[in-house]
Amino acid sequence: MFVAEGVSLNDMSQKVAAAEASLARGDRGAIKWHDPIQFILSKNVRRRQLSKGQQAMFVAIGSVLITENRGDLAREAGVSAGYVSHAALVLEYAPNLVDAVIAGDMSLNDAYRKGSGRF
Repeated sequence: MFVAEGVSLNDMSQKVAAAEASLARGDRGAIKWHDPIQFILSKNVRRRQLSKGQQAMFVAIGSVLITENRGDLAREAGVSAGYVSHAALVLEYAPNLVDAVIAGDMSLNDAYRKGSGRF
């Protein structure tokens, strides 16, 4: 299970359920996307005290969960699309390093270098 800064994907699932319930009631106010996962990812990535590598990894994970273009999601979250591409490669080819990046125990650059032999 992915956990960073005390927030797990389970927490995100609860936020998704709350956002969907809000949308079902017609409370579209602050939600500018049709996909609650995309909205939650963008807001949480920016709000939390995460490194750019951690942010990029969350965006890469989010791009797997939703069908949104990874570059668009990166731009909305305020993270470099190139950095998110590196995170996506680590996610795909070196998944054993993802938790270390998310926890802040390894930088995304180090994970990318370490996993680059698998790309």
